Amino acid sequence: MSRSGYTPLDALIGKYRTWLLRERGLAASTVLRYGNTARWFLAQRAVSEGIFDPTRLTGVDVNVFLLSECGRVSAGSAKGRVAELRAVLRFLYLQGSTVLELGAAVSPVGGWRLATLPPTMTAADVQLMLEGCDRGTGVGVRDFAIMMLLARLGLRSIEVARLELRDVDWRAGEIVVRGKARRQDRLPLPSEVGDALVAYLSGERVRPRPPGPVGAAGSCGTGPPPDTPVVGNTRTVHRAPEQRGVDGPGSEVPRVSSLSMSMSKA
Repeated sequence: MSRSGYTPLDALIGKYRTWLLRERGLAASTVLRYGNTARWFLAQRAVSEGIFDPTRLTGVDVNVFLLSECGRVSAGSAKGRVAELRAVLRFLYLQGSTVLELGAAVSPVGGWRLATLPPTMTAADVQLMLEGCDRGTGVGVRDFAIMMLLARLGLRSIEVARLELRDVDWRAGEIVVRGKARRQDRLPLPSEVGDALVAYLSGERVRPRPPGPVGAAGSCGTGPPPDTPVVGNTRTVHRAPEQRGVDGPGSEVPRVSSLSMSMSKA
């Protein structure tokens, strides 16, 4: 080590960061992250008895470091470590510091979407959310109707937002749900969900329109047009679990809870 405290490891990291900026064109924040991982790796695996010697690195050193990192970080962060480790190993090979391109020894990290069960709420928590709606107010009646659709029918929030008056067949006791890829499904409308919708729709949300031409698609003459949204925006209930003292990451949780409870009863 020199008097200034500048070590061979510092010199190599400086060259590495310059290479990342000039040759790879990475952003400064990315270079900082890559440089920190490189320093952490080399300080652990390329320093022996105070002597820095990257030529001694082997595939075992790479795997030991990576296994240690994966054991303490999330799958997403572990994928980042893989990319960062491969970059520094590539640099070492190009600089002649290693005989072999040890980047080939870095195994990919498995991290698949939907690999774990989504978060759910218990039936008691869902009921607590429903009971927390102040149905003495228009907002509370609307929120109760929205959460009944989420919790009892297992709808997505976007599916609730897309519901129109013509989607509810009161005589047949069915509701049309427009999902992804223009898919439409007919679901039975439970009486308790229908009652919640009636309570909301009979309030001030849907106002009568001036008489229209008889025979217009779905028109009742004095009622709202059939494409009137039933509840419209559902963003007001995204924070419902937190506001009611229930642990849950948003409006999709009652839907997932509904599906999981239905599967457990099957």
